[in-house]
Amino acid sequence: MKCRISAEKSLQKTKYFQASIQTIMFRKDVFYKLFNLITLISIILISGCIGNNRSPLPASGDGSPTLSPSGSRSFYMGMTPFPYDNTIDARIETYRFIKEHSDLAIHHFDSGVPWPEAFNNTPYRPNVENDLNYRVSQIKKGQQVYVAVTPIIIMRDGLTGYRGDSDNMERQGKWKDKGFTDADVIQAYTNYCKYMINKFEPDHFAYAIEANILADKDPAEFEKFPVMAEQVYSSLKSEYPDLPVFLTLHVDTYALNKNEQTEAIKKLLPYTDYIAVSTYPYTYKANPADIPRDWFSQMHDLAPEKPFAIAETGYAAEDLILDQYGATINGSEEWQAEYVNFMLTGASDLDAKFVVWFVSGDYDRLWDKMEKMGVDELFKLWKDNGLMDGDRKPRKSLDAWDKWLTGKP
Repeated sequence: MKCRISAEKSLQKTKYFQASIQTIMFRKDVFYKLFNLITLISIILISGCIGNNRSPLPASGDGSPTLSPSGSRSFYMGMTPFPYDNTIDARIETYRFIKEHSDLAIHHFDSGVPWPEAFNNTPYRPNVENDLNYRVSQIKKGQQVYVAVTPIIIMRDGLTGYRGDSDNMERQGKWKDKGFTDADVIQAYTNYCKYMINKFEPDHFAYAIEANILADKDPAEFEKFPVMAEQVYSSLKSEYPDLPVFLTLHVDTYALNKNEQTEAIKKLLPYTDYIAVSTYPYTYKANPADIPRDWFSQMHDLAPEKPFAIAETGYAAEDLILDQYGATINGSEEWQAEYVNFMLTGASDLDAKFVVWFVSGDYDRLWDKMEKMGVDELFKLWKDNGLMDGDRKPRKSLDAWDKWLTGKP
């Protein structure tokens, strides 16, 4: 009897851990909440007053990447500016690193929408404007740019919150109980998208992130989403006919429930120019050799006439030990490098438009601070995804990445 009870408790604990993994994997950008203050300080100290001007190109021969895909590569390569620590130096170094090792600027916004300001076309909160201006200042003139925004909350189960004095605040007033089909919500979000497009002048624009997860988390809410998608997509394509406008899809969610997910995604296909995907397969396929060889092509095949892109991904380079959950997710530097090659080969085979590695460098220093603050252990799931380790030393995966970057895979 004692063994049976122990086994049942172990099973319950495993199921709880797996559910927690699934939940937290949908909340990547929650980390950005920690950077609100440091972002504002760094903007003031680093850049002073910044206008909507991109920085000039460095002189040729300085080692900076080319501004078009190199060699046989069909796709641009980029990383988000997620820093490895919440310091000014870390923010500066992160931008320097990704400029050196990418030819695509990425700006990924999963932090809410300035709903009333967007609806009325009035200025956003100063912290929001300062963040946007600083980001724009870091884009090299003539560089390809990918911008992603979303009306879906970071838990992927409803309408996103308010971006005001901080990220993902609760919606207030008349916005509190609105949903995807509300006319004011659709107008405000369309205005927001147009503002971001005019601000960043992107070459690729995602207006929703991991939209298919909504079908899994809240099917009733998902049924409302295509109403919004149709109107936002149509309006953006009318005003920006040459701009690729799309939404992103989560491979991991699709793979767990292909039949229902295929039907859900079919409802979104009329409103996306790309099949753009996100995936972090190491949480259940630690060895990349175990990842199905059609991991990316299965998504491309949903609409083979549409261009393909990898909108975000990552892989663990070290074992992830979660004492609180009594669990370990295996990882290694070699496996990470193998995944980089697997992922980029898949992108090449599908003539992808771009790929995005989400975390450029391990955030051990940041996690040490978060741990002291009592932050849940699951928030270190991406801690060792970096192409640079926690001591800022390059990993084998960076060499694999750079060989593709320079057109020599």
